[in-house]
Amino acid sequence: MRRFPIRAAAAVMVFSLLSAGCADGERPMCEGLAEVRHSVENLRNVNLSENGVSALGSALTQLKAEVIELAADTQSKYGPYADGVSTAMEQLSASVSTAKADPTFVNLTAVRTAFTGLREAVQQFRTAAAEAC
Repeated sequence: MRRFPIRAAAAVMVFSLLSAGCADGERPMCEGLAEVRHSVENLRNVNLSENGVSALGSALTQLKAEVIELAADTQSKYGPYADGVSTAMEQLSASVSTAKADPTFVNLTAVRTAFTGLREAVQQFRTAAAEAC
């Protein structure tokens, strides 16, 4: 019998809790926001010391696709917050590209700063959408 990883079970539980309280018309936005938040946390768990900056690639690609979809789904009602998340995602993507090409302390610090900015933008969006979700 195969065990279901605890992290995966916790992610499913958080996703279910976040989307359970959504108003019917807001469910896609709430689900998209939960997916983005989960992907941000996955990106946070990438071990750069073991795998290098290139390990961010697939996690960043998935997150970028989710941010694009979330922004498209929510632009009319939460435009400024969707734009904030999109801008933060672009900054993170650019800083990761720079760090891949030249992994200096300064460039790696810029990745951390951009990542923190993305987490803050997602949190601001979640706060704004809390009533709907």
